[in-house]
Amino acid sequence: MKRLLVPVDFSPLSRHAFDLALRLAESLSGEVVLLHAVQTPQAMAANEEEADRWLASEQERSGQALEDFLLDGRTQTAVPVSFCMVEDFPEDGVASWAKRKEVDLIVMGTSGPHALKSGASGSHTLSTLDASGKPVLLLPDGGQGPLPRTLVYAVDFVDHDPVVLHTLQALVFALDARLHVLHVREHAVFEDPVEYRNYQETFHELLDDERCAFDLIRGTDVEAKLRQYMDRYPDAWLVLRNRHRGSTEARAESLTRAMAWHSRTPILAFPS
Repeated sequence: MKRLLVPVDFSPLSRHAFDLALRLAESLSGEVVLLHAVQTPQAMAANEEEADRWLASEQERSGQALEDFLLDGRTQTAVPVSFCMVEDFPEDGVASWAKRKEVDLIVMGTSGPHALKSGASGSHTLSTLDASGKPVLLLPDGGQGPLPRTLVYAVDFVDHDPVVLHTLQALVFALDARLHVLHVREHAVFEDPVEYRNYQETFHELLDDERCAFDLIRGTDVEAKLRQYMDRYPDAWLVLRNRHRGSTEARAESLTRAMAWHSRTPILAFPS
């Protein structure tokens, strides 16, 4: 992960996301791109000249806001930082720019589980999560605090993506952290030979890595078990696979979305 994208509206939440992205990029020898998305008001859309004037004034306003954002006394880093403004819906603009510019990770601050609502004013986190084909780091309440000492990767053996595992291995090495691979199941042993074979095929490269640990937890309520497990590691990030589905009902059943609603743990979501 070398190129980190931070969507900004110049609020304290995006400031916290930027601060953490800088620390993460420094550990990864990477760079940070700040992206501000604006949408031309509907009333001006039909008048090209008026829309151009509005966009020019918005660019000037954003430039001043960016200067204040960067010169608030906290941006003391050697990490390369750049800025871009796009005219689009925030979630679509972020997802499109990230795809075109080969972004490795999107870092977003949220207002926390008590206020995280899809479609709420000023909150585009879940919409960006649905639209993005790139990994997204969700930071509840701005994600203040140190970089993680532990990454907890919750798996179900349905999605086997070696790219995710290799990315996590590189991340824990760069952060001097540990990787816990966690599976919640009704029985605390493997009874299905096929499932055990999937386990071996998925993690055979990690079995000799001293930074990696494996946990099987008995239970049927995966969300509750994950919350309980994460309570044991207050310095950890939870890693999940986010399955993109078409309907609103299907998205509502997503474990990643459910954890984003209820957990105060930072969530690193990889798209399936």
